[in-house]
Amino acid sequence: MAYGTYDKDVHIFQCGTHGIDLVSALEVSTGDLALFDVVEPITVTRFGVLATVTYDYDTQTAEGQVSLDRRVAYGSDTDRVELAIIKQTDGTAAGTVIKKDFNPVDLDVGDQLVLEAKVQAAGGGSIAGDWKAFFCYHKRAEVTANQAEQTDTA
Repeated sequence: MAYGTYDKDVHIFQCGTHGIDLVSALEVSTGDLALFDVVEPITVTRFGVLATVTYDYDTQTAEGQVSLDRRVAYGSDTDRVELAIIKQTDGTAAGTVIKKDFNPVDLDVGDQLVLEAKVQAAGGGSIAGDWKAFFCYHKRAEVTANQAEQTDTA
């Protein structure tokens, strides 16, 4: 899809075990859920979730929240930065996209994007709701010399 003078791409976080779209329950436990390894320079502009089952709390006591974080050191939380948070609002219908646009963030080779459950949804009775997370980005033209963790080979 054309977006201004460059193409905009969308990545849906994948299940590390099965390689398919990661679908999480509304009441998923807090912690890191998925990673995206940056292998080419990109600029990230949006974070979002797609509700795949309508969010329906009987009695809500905690609203679920998920975040998109950037790791600047591969496999390390040192200097990890939160880019955006999405609130899982009760009553969100299946098929609804909840998104957060933010100032573009350049990511370099070796960085990682982390999908994190920040706050676990909770309530009395039953809680229904499933979702998948995505981010939007575009590729950046960079030479290898500008990417500290990228090397050309003969």
